[in-house]
Amino acid sequence: MPTSEMPTRHRLSALWWSAVVSLALVPQPCRAAAPLLYLTDLSNDVTVVDTGTNQVVGTISPSGATGFFGVAVSPDGSTLYVADGFHTIHVVHSPTHNPTFEQIDLDPSLTPIGLALTPDGATLFAANADSNTLSVIDTASLAVSGIDIQCNTGGRDNCSSVPAIAITPGGGPINVYVTTLIGFAVVDAATKTLLETSPNTCGPDPCGPQGIAASADGQTVFVTLFEIDQVVGNMPNFMNTVSDIATVGTSPVGIAVTPDGNHVYVANMNGQSVSTFAVSSCGPLCTVSAITSGIISEPNLVAITPDGGDVYVGGNVSQLAVIDVRTNTVVASVNGLTGAPVAMAFGPGDSDGDGIPDAVEGSADTDADGARDSRDLDSDNDTIPDTVEAGADPAHPIDRDDDGRPDFQDTDSDGDGIPDEFDTPVGADGACALSSRPAPPTLLILVLVPIMLMRWSRRPRN
Repeated sequence: MPTSEMPTRHRLSALWWSAVVSLALVPQPCRAAAPLLYLTDLSNDVTVVDTGTNQVVGTISPSGATGFFGVAVSPDGSTLYVADGFHTIHVVHSPTHNPTFEQIDLDPSLTPIGLALTPDGATLFAANADSNTLSVIDTASLAVSGIDIQCNTGGRDNCSSVPAIAITPGGGPINVYVTTLIGFAVVDAATKTLLETSPNTCGPDPCGPQGIAASADGQTVFVTLFEIDQVVGNMPNFMNTVSDIATVGTSPVGIAVTPDGNHVYVANMNGQSVSTFAVSSCGPLCTVSAITSGIISEPNLVAITPDGGDVYVGGNVSQLAVIDVRTNTVVASVNGLTGAPVAMAFGPGDSDGDGIPDAVEGSADTDADGARDSRDLDSDNDTIPDTVEAGADPAHPIDRDDDGRPDFQDTDSDGDGIPDEFDTPVGADGACALSSRPAPPTLLILVLVPIMLMRWSRRPRN
């Protein structure tokens, strides 16, 4: 080989390895993971649905089960709690990968129906059928205690055989709400004490409270009244004043509030519909609309994804309907369930894999590009990936100008009047970066250099 070729080949070889190393140092995309939906159907299995594909992806079958009712998921998705009709709560650790199982035994007189976890995952509450006892479980030690919700006082037993349970999502004092035959009981989750019992939701006669849901700020508790086709919004901090009244479809059962607290969805079992209303429309009467097309038979169960973008509806069939909250139309279905669901709970998710939880990004479409923020790598379209703008702790994204909008949803993050795409972006140590722009020089080098080396090596030698 002529000496003049040696440096050239060496330079090309060095360039190749340099490109390989540089590519290895480029931040790689995080793995996208849509929230998983866990369903029970009175069988001994928990069905798992991937909400990214709306496909059943598996079942979980703890040993010794006798029929599952309520279900709850820890905030980080690492633990699943399932209420068993045989005075038992099953604990599933690592439900998505090599699960392990534990069992919490309640008093033999108790049948847990509904489950609710505090936002920090530290305490699990179980509403028991036909009982004045609300079970309380410390999730670290699995120690069990009880709270008397006094639904059987005053000479009348107003305890429900199918009590619904709800908990304040966060943002203020955390309360637990359990339905009775005439209203609901209010429990302080921190002190584990009863605050109020059997508020006058219905008056002296039972009106069939079935479902219950709390607003994010804890100021309103919404209850479905089966017998009179209404939803009432109660203000527990003001002696149970009824602040909202919505006339919905026939026989309302399940109810859910969007994470932002702006909208309520109600499953009307005998009305073959889902009612929805904006909380802002109530004063106190609410403006209600109905969704009927594509709704499954006898809808009685609703749950909303962590980003607030989709409503999953269950009924008296082995199927779910999926409603897009932006259009309030059924846009998908989930088939292949093992039975008609009786309870649903979502795990956390990061649908676009940018490191920011879906619950933080939400369902807004900040840049109006047709993709909700939870599925958009550059939510504000400022050319800076969300994962960079979110900062080192994506669960608590940066808001540099303190304007109430995190940087990844703000095209002028520092408030200097210069759009972010023309500013110097602020990086984030340890953040998982998803670049929305390719690096053509590096990719070109990786493709062309091997070809050039091959050609050089095949040149005729003198």
